[in-house]
Amino acid sequence: MPIKKYLYLLTATVAGALAGFLLQALLELWYIPKLIANFDIYGLNLSWSTWFKIHELLVISFTVGGALIVGQQAKQWWNYLYVEHCGTGILKSLRQLFVLK
Repeated sequence: MPIKKYLYLLTATVAGALAGFLLQALLELWYIPKLIANFDIYGLNLSWSTWFKIHELLVISFTVGGALIVGQQAKQWWNYLYVEHCGTGILKSLRQLFVLK
């Protein structure tokens, strides 16, 4: 695998993991104050230890899910941009513009 493709897929996957983690953090920032303020209503009859387990599960699920989804999308976009349309359209124009002669 060329180094350019490897770095593209690696950075996209890491960005996906970070995006998933951020999405999960925003979800918790929205819900935890409600949970603390009125545990009887927002606690859903679950204990605090169960909520900590839910937190751990969400962190892992969102982080891994974000990495997998964005990593898969990066593979598809790599094929679209660099394999199928390598010498056509705007990519060809950009390459010609930035090629050192």
